[in-house]
Amino acid sequence: MKTDNRAWLITCNPRLYDVIGAFARFKKIEWKQNNNINKGDIVYIYVGSPIKCLKYKCRALKVNLDKTTINDSDFVLDGSNYKFCGRYMELLLLEEYDIPELDIKRLREHGLRTIQGPSRITDELKRYIQKIITKYYNVSCLDNSDIQKLRDEKYPKDYANPSNINTEQWQHLLKDPNVFRLSDIKLMKKFYLSDNHATTCSELAIHDGCSPSSYTTSIVALAKRVCVATGTEPLIDETGKKRWWRILFWGRYREDRHFEWKMRPELATAISALYPELNVNMAEKLEETELLSDLKQSSLKNMTLGFQHKGIPRKKQVAIYNNGCKVYKRDRQISINALAHAWYKCEVNGLHWTFIRKGSDKNYTEPHHLVPMSYSDMFEVSLDVEENIVSLCSNCHNQLHYGEGAELLLKKLYNEREKELENVGIHIGFSELLKMYGIK
Repeated sequence: MKTDNRAWLITCNPRLYDVIGAFARFKKIEWKQNNNINKGDIVYIYVGSPIKCLKYKCRALKVNLDKTTINDSDFVLDGSNYKFCGRYMELLLLEEYDIPELDIKRLREHGLRTIQGPSRITDELKRYIQKIITKYYNVSCLDNSDIQKLRDEKYPKDYANPSNINTEQWQHLLKDPNVFRLSDIKLMKKFYLSDNHATTCSELAIHDGCSPSSYTTSIVALAKRVCVATGTEPLIDETGKKRWWRILFWGRYREDRHFEWKMRPELATAISALYPELNVNMAEKLEETELLSDLKQSSLKNMTLGFQHKGIPRKKQVAIYNNGCKVYKRDRQISINALAHAWYKCEVNGLHWTFIRKGSDKNYTEPHHLVPMSYSDMFEVSLDVEENIVSLCSNCHNQLHYGEGAELLLKKLYNEREKELENVGIHIGFSELLKMYGIK
């Protein structure tokens, strides 16, 4: 007689099955069953290269099924490994992880025997997994400012000299239009919303469609104005050159050899105080950036135009914690459907200039969740539905995030989507939507 639930580990090859996309759409999936897994057992899913980490914790709701009932064909990338398996089990997603300490190397160090097939989890490995998850979620429960302090402490200090300008001084400088011009504020917001308040000029240039050197010119001019206003001297490196950028940033060479600028903690804290709406949008922006990067790798040649909205509410996804931020994952296919619904045109104005997406025959537009995903906890249904995603040209997309006049764009988009939002269970007034964007 079974007295308690056992724990198992199974492996997913993401080149054969898009388990991330499947769990973004479904809370339950069906899996081929090779072992005597019992109803109620815990099943952990290790996702292979390039992720190479234990990523999901599930519970077996049904076992020994002779056929599948959930249509996940959109996520089967190689059907030869998923047909006629004999037995299937139904797995309910309980938790999703993004924890480096659950990689293959450390799992093996703590008792993992194999990832070649399903296996029972040893007591040693079970204790390690629970220890890491408990540690991670305890950290994740910290205030976002505490999380950022931990990340600042761990940042390489090769190009991170102490600052002579404190947070209060930065606030005064940010309010001074003779020091921080409007274009400077917009640029600082982009850095602030980047992961760990850090990015490269190359990444900014790709997104904005300009030269990386244009940011260097702007930053040097801004740093000089800061030095004049505060009487601060620029850092002089070992070659005798003045490094103006280090007035505003720390820096490091990333693994891809691009040089990254990370906003100084004191400046980031000042921006957080003056623009509190950015804190709400940070997790949202990180996920949106990841989605845009994912879409850039997608071929849309075979996508049909004019996708039709179904008007059916979708169940809310399981939230995960990413670098201390609670986020709801986006389904790439839903975003692609939304772009196809708009015929790959900007929904602010279909005549706005765009260009042909690389490796495709479609216009380049970007998906944007009208009701931000970061407000998912306010709704009983998923916000990641085609009805809540608009297709925008890069300029309009940036204007919504950083520019003046965003209220006019939101008004047009809201008026055109209000009824469709209600059809999928998203009930929101325009004044409430404006507050979500930090517009009073």
